[in-house]
Amino acid sequence: MVAVTEGMSFDWSMLQRPVKNPIPISEYLEAIPPDDPAWSDMQGLKDKMKRDMEKGSNFAMRLFDADATKVGTLTKGYMKVRSTDPKLKHPTDPDLLRQFTEIEHARFKQVPEKLIEGLSATIAHEVLGQGIVYDPFEQVGTLIAESLLSFVDRLPERPSNVGELIEAINVEVGDTAGMVVSEIRKPLAGVTYEGRISMNDLGMAIQDIGNGVGILHKALTLGDIQLGEAVKIRYPTAKSVPQVIRFEHNAPAITPEAVVAIEEHKEQVHQAELEMEQFSLALAPEPAQVPPRPQPGLRMR
Repeated sequence: MVAVTEGMSFDWSMLQRPVKNPIPISEYLEAIPPDDPAWSDMQGLKDKMKRDMEKGSNFAMRLFDADATKVGTLTKGYMKVRSTDPKLKHPTDPDLLRQFTEIEHARFKQVPEKLIEGLSATIAHEVLGQGIVYDPFEQVGTLIAESLLSFVDRLPERPSNVGELIEAINVEVGDTAGMVVSEIRKPLAGVTYEGRISMNDLGMAIQDIGNGVGILHKALTLGDIQLGEAVKIRYPTAKSVPQVIRFEHNAPAITPEAVVAIEEHKEQVHQAELEMEQFSLALAPEPAQVPPRPQPGLRMR
């Protein structure tokens, strides 16, 4: 399954399938001597196959010669040495068999051997057994890349290449970030950053750690962190997924200490206003005496 965004097309019919080229498995085998301990009669599995046949079940051993051009599926649990897993026949002794090695497993699926370098045989077979045949899916990746390029070509005022598209996204992130912080830094391994998420856009998140400094994170690695949420973020190593500690309650917009200080300031201002009012009254001049106005009434002539 390939998921695409709105406006982007992907057509499986455009997939360039690798050309089928039958090759004997001998081309992929390691140089294991005929007298190596890896060869065994595997009598226990042969006895089990006999019992299964007597019961009428189809759990038969699958044995392959070096000149075979196909090999059965090697699964995650191949190192359990089960009766139905593919086995290689000895080149000269018909009674001897051996398991395929992890290197041969990788070669059968065209997987680069460096991907299992340093792994134990058990883990390597688990990785490869849960994997895919490499070449066909490499072509799937090519088709996805071509679909992306075609999608970019249809964008208005498109950049000339994908690199410029990425640069345009970076500029957009930078312009948005410039509204909340003055300096953006990459996170360092082993450092714990604490602060609010001040930007969460275009797949990137910026954590404001104060003093105008913002730490740039990949939004997908932070989970469902919301814009404005206060968090602690720490990267154990440079390439590891960050450890995110979310506060149960976001830090208040104003701290309790600030509330007390503001109330004290209000009280001081109120006292100062009262004192100023009393001082003003003390300096005010006495009001002038105004003679009473004559009242209307009868007059004597």
